[in-house]
Amino acid sequence: MRRLRTILIAALFLLPGALRADEGLWLVQDLNSSIEKRMRERGLKMRARAIYDMDSPGAGVADAVVSLGGRYSGVFVSDKGLFLTSGRPAVSFIGKLGDAGKDLILDGFWSATEQHEIKVPGEKVYALKRVYDVTREYKDLILQLKDKSQAVQKLEKAYSEATKLTCFFHAYWEGEEAYICAYKVYDDVRLVAAPPAAAVLPGGEDGKWAWPSSRCDFSLYRVYEKGLPARISNSLIVSVDGYSKDSFTYVAGFPSSTGRTLSSEEYLFRENVARPMASRMGGARLAILEHWMSEEASVRSKYSVRANRLKEVLDRESASREMERSGKLLEKKTSFDELIQSRVDKDAKLGGRWSGVMDDLKESFGRIVPGEMDKTLREQTLVNGTFVGDYLVRAASASNLEEASDILFTAIRQTDPRVEKDLLSYAMAEYFTNLDMRYFGPYQRWIQDRFGYDWDAAAEYLWSRSLLSKPSITSALESVDDIKDDSLYKFLTDSPLRIYDLMEGHSSKLNEASLARSEYLKARYWAGVRNNDPDYPDADGTLRLAYGTADGNFTTAPMLLEAMGPSASNRWKSALEKDFWGRWGFRVNGKRHGMATCFSTNIDFAEGMEGSPVLDPQGRLLGIVSGGTPAGIAGREMYVEGGTGTVCVDIRFILWTIDRYAGYKRLLKEFVID
Repeated sequence: MRRLRTILIAALFLLPGALRADEGLWLVQDLNSSIEKRMRERGLKMRARAIYDMDSPGAGVADAVVSLGGRYSGVFVSDKGLFLTSGRPAVSFIGKLGDAGKDLILDGFWSATEQHEIKVPGEKVYALKRVYDVTREYKDLILQLKDKSQAVQKLEKAYSEATKLTCFFHAYWEGEEAYICAYKVYDDVRLVAAPPAAAVLPGGEDGKWAWPSSRCDFSLYRVYEKGLPARISNSLIVSVDGYSKDSFTYVAGFPSSTGRTLSSEEYLFRENVARPMASRMGGARLAILEHWMSEEASVRSKYSVRANRLKEVLDRESASREMERSGKLLEKKTSFDELIQSRVDKDAKLGGRWSGVMDDLKESFGRIVPGEMDKTLREQTLVNGTFVGDYLVRAASASNLEEASDILFTAIRQTDPRVEKDLLSYAMAEYFTNLDMRYFGPYQRWIQDRFGYDWDAAAEYLWSRSLLSKPSITSALESVDDIKDDSLYKFLTDSPLRIYDLMEGHSSKLNEASLARSEYLKARYWAGVRNNDPDYPDADGTLRLAYGTADGNFTTAPMLLEAMGPSASNRWKSALEKDFWGRWGFRVNGKRHGMATCFSTNIDFAEGMEGSPVLDPQGRLLGIVSGGTPAGIAGREMYVEGGTGTVCVDIRFILWTIDRYAGYKRLLKEFVID
């Protein structure tokens, strides 16, 4: 709760109205003259075609931006394949190296030569080369093939063969716009450098949403081709001039879904159906874990990570709700939907099709509420109610007995019977008490008839007869199919999801709601087009641009020292404590050689933008995105437009770390510094 209060108190300084950001997360191919004009009025000193130019691949800023495995963004900083991104993927990779990675976690990893750069198995880097508008082709193929998935496959195959690149299809506004994004994919990716883990995200994942926040969140990777560093056509120039209050900045990256295009009716549906139940039951599961963790160290070692993840989800959920209420998100969505309906009603061409689009949406989503509540209850009890349940389901789907046995023995090692029985007992109480018996499978009915309301006895019965109760029973397993006779597996899978969709025509009601949402999105799109008020679609992992201003706030090294705590190495602490920044320092607060570790902007943030380049009006690199300011907690599903901001790592601090802490001049020479 103390952590949550910190987040909420900080959020008070970033409510909508305190900071104003222009609408961001524009598709790079949509940088038209209207958007360019607004950006230039704010301070952009370059043409939009210098950011992305479909006619000159390799020449724009966008050509230097990459996606790391679809999880993080990054930016090329040299023509030898060196790119800068968040430090979190590096810390995760180093943590998997076992004993060999312990010192690297403590002091950081710094490759002495290219030969010492470590290949990351399975990692891929995606560099966008061109975006093709295939709207007409897509619509024609749907008419021809009568199948959307076949149309998509045909387009991706045709463009991949024609371009010799990896092509992905993206449709927006229910197919009113469609694009093929062509990528060059690098599958030889090597870790070059990473700071100490304690410095990358000193406040843990919660620190990702905090401001003020001081951290050294970066890492360096290199892409290779045919065993040699890849030759890159465009890398960014670094600026050490810094930024000032209200100076123009922009970000290019690959944000994931934000839920921005949720209508007010969909928002209410989520608020009233899934979220309350998930929060209540998640809180009860966390209480069970915390009780047992306080009793025994052995239980704590098995469940501490799970408890922390669950607590983080609940904390973020509470903070999201607070930000949504403070930002009046429902009011904003309702007002926007009323504007759409008004525009439709005033336009004869649109009104003929969408005159009642909002009423249809409200009615259709209202009809699916009971069935979706039942499905949510099933998910929170039978699917998420225990941890061992997931192991059993995965083992029953294993390709062979050896794989299944490994999964089951992992479950035995990593769980505790007492905890799992308490979780199961609670899940059974919620399931049998709150769900209509017509959903119960025959085995579940038998369990209820035998034990009545004695959930503890029922849980004990199921557990004592499960493969997971004793290693000797698991060792005697003869086939994967035998797992499906396991008592606990049978109980958890005795009420399949298809029953819920078939009950009272729920599946057809879902289709009606889906069609209503489709018509809403089309109406929203055309209402914007015909009123010369362009809209941008929800983020989907494609390259986007967002712009705004630096707010003049920054954090310093002493704050980082305080945040790291005792886990940081003495070497790293000593480097920061010396307070000597050399050529990378600048005058701040009357001191000649100060150092900013992080700074903030009012640019909208979304998951996936971590590692994105933060650029000045000339397109030079000022830093990289590390996370979002507190309002960004609501971002993934309940996007608060204009109510969030980015926390950025200053490029000068990154360069100092490479130069003064690590002493790696060879890496420094690859950067082009203005």
